[in-house]
Amino acid sequence: MRILKQLTRKKNAFFRGIKFNLINYRYRNKPARKAFDPAAVRRVLLLRLDDKVGDMVVTTGCARILAERGYQVSVLTGPICCEILAGSEFIQQVYLYRPRMSL
Repeated sequence: MRILKQLTRKKNAFFRGIKFNLINYRYRNKPARKAFDPAAVRRVLLLRLDDKVGDMVVTTGCARILAERGYQVSVLTGPICCEILAGSEFIQQVYLYRPRMSL
């Protein structure tokens, strides 16, 4: 029985090694991605998930400056601040964030 157990372990180790080498070969030869160029970024998403009006007032100043410099600014925020930003001319899109209750 002990010999059978040892043979099974060696067989499993052998096939594990083959799988590892195949997976390693597959992902090692991935084509390289282009380098990130910060100057090419033209769209910005600002996240304000705390839904605090005072924090959003500070963030709108930042959003205005970004919009004046040519960026397309979008904001993800809670329902209170979403209403505040709805009429803003320098924010292109406002996304509503609704926090979910935990299980």
